[in-house]
Amino acid sequence: MKSLCNKACLNHNPLNILMWSHYADFHKGFLTEFKFRKTDLLNPSLNYLNFFPIPVSYMDEMLVIDRETRLDPNGKIIEIYTSKAAEWSYEKEFRVIRPNTSESIQKLPYDDLICSVIGGLKISVADEKKLEMICEAESIPYYRVQRISNTYKLTVPNHHQLDVEKKN
Repeated sequence: MKSLCNKACLNHNPLNILMWSHYADFHKGFLTEFKFRKTDLLNPSLNYLNFFPIPVSYMDEMLVIDRETRLDPNGKIIEIYTSKAAEWSYEKEFRVIRPNTSESIQKLPYDDLICSVIGGLKISVADEKKLEMICEAESIPYYRVQRISNTYKLTVPNHHQLDVEKKN
C-alpha cells in the first residue's frame, strides 16, 4: 500500500528519558538537534515550508475520518497525523509532515538546520563510530548523552545548553 505521508517526530526536550526510550530504541539510537528560526522557516526563498514543525494535538476522543477523507491528500491529513491520545501529552511533540510520498526514509534537504547529533546511553560502538564519522565529514558536533549519577536524569557533557552538571 502506498503511504500518503511521511512524518518525523520532534520534541523540545532532548533530555526527556521517556522520549529516549520511545523514539531512540531504548537509548540505543541517537537524536538530531535542529535549530529552527521562524524567520527562516517562513522565508519562501529558503524553501523550508516542507519542514515546518507542527504541534501535536492531544485529545480524549479519536478523530473519526472515513476512508475517502483519509485518502484525500488535500483533506485532513495534517489533522490526522498531528493528533494523539491525551495520555501522550507529556511528550509535547511536534511533527513534520511530508504528504504525497511513498519513501519511508528521506534525506533531510536542510543541512543548515542541524546543530548537533547526540548518541544514546546504550548506542553500540559500531553505530557511534559511524555517527562520529558522518558528523566529522559534515562538520556537525557529536555528543553522547550520559546519566547523572544516582538519578534518572540525563545530561550531555560539553554541550552548550544540555550540560546540566555544568549549569549547577
